[in-house]
Amino acid sequence: MLPPLEGSCILLGKEILMSTINEEKKVAAQDPALNKMECGSNTFEGRIVSVIDSKLTMKNKEGKEYSHILATDATLTCDGTVCKAENLKAGSRIRVTTTKADRNVAIGVESLDKNAEFEECCS
Repeated sequence: MLPPLEGSCILLGKEILMSTINEEKKVAAQDPALNKMECGSNTFEGRIVSVIDSKLTMKNKEGKEYSHILATDATLTCDGTVCKAENLKAGSRIRVTTTKADRNVAIGVESLDKNAEFEECCS
């Protein structure tokens, strides 16, 4: 077993490449305060219409379409697992978190395909 990394090796937001027996996965360094996305006026729920390059189009619960540009450092999860934009499927339920300064820039996308409910994001 390898000793834990300490000091300047681990920084918030720095990506870590982790090897498993079957495959390699990229994961982001976690801060317990970041485990749950903050709910608020910059969080939207609905269904995916399409994802083309870095443009995500979604429909809200009322059926109105909105588009968001995925930030280059956006956190994307599919059923609680870190995923890529190409893994986001049309029709899946999503919760999009945008920057407070610009509601068109998505900094987080949580997608549900198998799981029944989103994890609570408000404390």
